[in-house]
Parts: sequence; structure tokens; C-alpha cells
Amino acid sequence: FKIKEALEQSAVSEAKFLQGLPKDQQKAALTTFERCDILLRVAGKSRLAEPLVERTLEMQEAASPKDELSIARSLNTLATMRLDGEDAEAAEKMARRALSIRQRLLPETHRDAVDSMMTLASILPRRYNWQEPRQLLDKAVALCEKAFGASHPGLLPALDARCSFLNLDESLDDAEKDARRALAIAETHFGKASHEAAERARQLALVLDSKGE
Repeated sequence: FKIKEALEQSAVSEAKFLQGLPKDQQKAALTTFERCDILLRVAGKSRLAEPLVERTLEMQEAASPKDELSIARSLNTLATMRLDGEDAEAAEKMARRALSIRQRLLPETHRDAVDSMMTLASILPRRYNWQEPRQLLDKAVALCEKAFGASHPGLLPALDARCSFLNLDESLDDAEKDARRALAIAETHFGKASHEAAERARQLALVLDSKGE
């Protein structure tokens, strides 16, 4: 993967967007710009990608008409990238706006709406908010159950997110229930020797270690 090439391509796309091209060409330039930041993140170059995501968002906000779902995607991405940063307040605002857009425009069980719930829930403890994340994650799990059923692998991201929060919140009995449920789903659908099962076994081990078992 060529980092320099992606950065150069993003710069060209931005220049094209700013030239006042017809709407369809502006959209093509913006799509290319978004693709560059995604490639950088996949390559593990988040520090290089973050300014591109920020600029992508600015360009999306300036576009006419605005593609609100694309704006929500950029907001959610930036909020996720800043989880470990110092500006948790800004990350929370972006995550809340992304969630609001997605809840307004998408079905309640849509994976992007659920993903925004999990993103916001992961930020709030850094803002010393410990009550709302549990509510968000309970709803995320319930929506996934509604969409997929009680034992579908589509539940795993929500179960994992809630388990991680419950472990952090020292609600260890509930965390253990989620960890065991996630492990059972992974073993049933992917096999006991699968990577998915191994990840959930590791998660369960962390919870049990927290419990002193």
C-alpha cells in the first residue's frame, strides 16, 4: 500500500471538489477522497487518516444537497478515532450527532444506527457518564436480537461491547453472562477452533480474571 500515493490522490480529489465542478463530478471527487482515508486507516495510519476524515466531513457539509448519511459516517469515524484522545467532549458531540442522523433516517435495527449507539457508549465513560452507556448497549443488544434472533452471530458486536463496558463498570456477573453467551454463539456458528471463538474465550477469561476466578 502506497501512503504517498493515497495522500496525493486525496489532494487532487479535494482540488477538484473545490473547483465548483458539476454535482456528479463533485460527488465522484468526494468519494475518492473518502476512499483514501479508509485505505490509510486499514494500513494502520490513523494519524494520517484523521485529517482526511476531518476534511471529508467539511466537504460533505459544503456539498449541495447534503448527504446526511455520509456526514453521519464521517462523524462516527472521527468520534471512534478520538476515543483515546484528550477531547472526549468533542468526540461525544460528534457521536451524538451521528446517532441522531442515523436514527432519523434509518430503520431502528439498521447496523449503522446500532453501531452509532455502541460508539457513543464507548465514549461516555471517558466523560464520567456511567449510566447512559448501559442503556445504550442494552438497547443495541435488544435491536440486534430483534433483527437477527437470539443466537445469531450478528449479535456478537453488541454483546462484546456490552461485556467490555460491564467489565469496566465492575458489573462482573452480567459481564460473565454476556461473555459466555458470545462464546457459545461463536462456537456454534464458527467452530470451537475458530478465531471468533478464540476472541470470545479470551474475553471470558478477562472477565473471570476480574472476578478472581
